[in-house]
Amino acid sequence: MQILSSHTEANLIYPPFYSPCKFPVPSMEVEHRQVCNINRHLPFLCDLHGQLGRGHNGLYNAIQSYAKHKPVLQENGTNQIGILLVRQLASPITTSVLTPDNEEFGCIFQQPCAIMSPEKIDKFVNNFRTFTKIYTSALHMRWFPHEKCLRSRVLALVVVDGLISDPRKLTTVVLYSDDARMNPFVSNIQLESTNAILQGVPLEEVIADLIDQIGYAYRDFYSNKGVPRTYSIPLWAWEIAGFSVSMVLLALLVEWVIVRRKINVRRSIAGLPISTIKSKTHMMF
Repeated sequence: MQILSSHTEANLIYPPFYSPCKFPVPSMEVEHRQVCNINRHLPFLCDLHGQLGRGHNGLYNAIQSYAKHKPVLQENGTNQIGILLVRQLASPITTSVLTPDNEEFGCIFQQPCAIMSPEKIDKFVNNFRTFTKIYTSALHMRWFPHEKCLRSRVLALVVVDGLISDPRKLTTVVLYSDDARMNPFVSNIQLESTNAILQGVPLEEVIADLIDQIGYAYRDFYSNKGVPRTYSIPLWAWEIAGFSVSMVLLALLVEWVIVRRKINVRRSIAGLPISTIKSKTHMMF
């Protein structure tokens, strides 16, 4: 089945390409290891197009980040995160292939609580951001087998050169969790990682920082029991502010009274006859 745009011939392409429903997920162990360039110290990281430095030294910082956060990134010995790093993705060229029984894209209709409306189907073909979001959520469903017990698992999709049919070569990082409570904890990581790639930071360092930030997000998630932190002005700050405002108002009031009194005195003096003022002056001396 043809899913690539006819414009791809003019652009450099870097196979292989997989739809979200055909990507070799970890449960397909043999094929997954064959295509993902797995590093034994980072078994959750799939480097589809071999963009990372090979060996221990190239990914040293990423390995250290994982080791630091391993207690919160694993549950019962199973990794709760997955990272897919790709050079490019291939999007469908028409909405006609987006049907529930299609082998390449049928799984996007099977996501719980995610209805594929006609508008969303159209955006999946024509909007890069929507495509990568739905791609990540659909792949997440296959990457982490569905369980009755809800787990806060995170899948990160890192796309360096966008879609093969798009000459803009848009870079993006998308993080998705099947636990909606986790999404606020990782939302800012997407923009920070994307900006790092655009600024020319080596991918090895981007991945290391991505793992580190996800680790801290998990720690924050567990320490706050899934409730995002709310930042508000403390009570003591309000009390100080109230006292300061009160003092300013009091100072203004005192100044007004003093100035008002001086004006009244000057007016009373200005209204007296000169002889009266002189007589009072003689009395003073």
